[in-house]
Amino acid sequence: MVLRTVGSELQCSADNGTFTISAAIDAAVEQEGCISVPAEILTGFTSAVDDIEDVALNFSSTSSELHLACASFDPRIRCRGDATPPLEVTADDAAATVELQAHEFLEGVRSVVFAASTEDHRPALTGILISIESGSVELRATDGHRIAWRRLKGIASAGVNRSQIIPAATLDEALSAFDSASHPKLTLAFDRDGRRFQLNDDRTKLVSRLIDGRFPSIDQLRGLSGKAVITVPAHELSAKVRTTAVWARAGDHVIRLYSAETLTLTASTKDVGDIRTLVNAQCVGDPARVALNSQFLLDGCAAAPDATLEMRIVDENSPASMRYVGSDEYEYVMMSLKLSDW
Repeated sequence: MVLRTVGSELQCSADNGTFTISAAIDAAVEQEGCISVPAEILTGFTSAVDDIEDVALNFSSTSSELHLACASFDPRIRCRGDATPPLEVTADDAAATVELQAHEFLEGVRSVVFAASTEDHRPALTGILISIESGSVELRATDGHRIAWRRLKGIASAGVNRSQIIPAATLDEALSAFDSASHPKLTLAFDRDGRRFQLNDDRTKLVSRLIDGRFPSIDQLRGLSGKAVITVPAHELSAKVRTTAVWARAGDHVIRLYSAETLTLTASTKDVGDIRTLVNAQCVGDPARVALNSQFLLDGCAAAPDATLEMRIVDENSPASMRYVGSDEYEYVMMSLKLSDW
């Protein structure tokens, strides 16, 4: 972890190889400098004494020790005094800068980030494609087995049109790093070399590389009409899927959905048994069935737990989709699982 004193701030930063995150704390600074501190020791100590308001930090270049004067504690930590300041995209480095409404942007990220791949053999799929045009932002994510798409209208400053792939792990970290209630605006900046970006408010900075690659076209999988349309609260579906998934996890993670007069979920495993449950949902259209990955269903519900979902099922050989009722700005598509034993 790097500690840096600048002006009237103590800036703390850490780098995990994918992104760098920095946070600024108000401080009375007597001398500016930059040191590297063992993160595990420092974070462990500060967590243990988080009810103490004031801490005095003094680094001795002679002994290479950081002294923390804190109430009755008198700890010393061996450090390096030749630390490199964290990466950032300055105003001079930026090729494009966009102002974003923080809450809307982070909620958009939350609704798609789970659909990105975690496997490195196709790097483009480990990212989220962000497209900015005329003040609107579109987010796309896919791991090859499901896709998530979200449009956010009018949340960005106009005048910038840009499309880049941002690592999903970085944007996932942004969900906990930024507090949209206290800081309603975010700034997104892309550097001139097309290699990295920075997302920041007035206290926190998140800097990461951009992914160089071609993001696959997913638009042909959107807009499924569906033979059966199911309207269900996300929390209701999530509760039923979570219980049914206990049986699904013991086997192949498959949950079977049957839509007729109501929605029925089943799961079975040869060595464990089976389960069947009815979901409080409104079903219209023809009877239909599909088998889906249980975790994919839970991810879709968790993205917006207070929403009412509209699920569309075509048949057991086609993808199933999930949208928010009353909105055409979101779609989550899950590939069906082919079964021989319906």
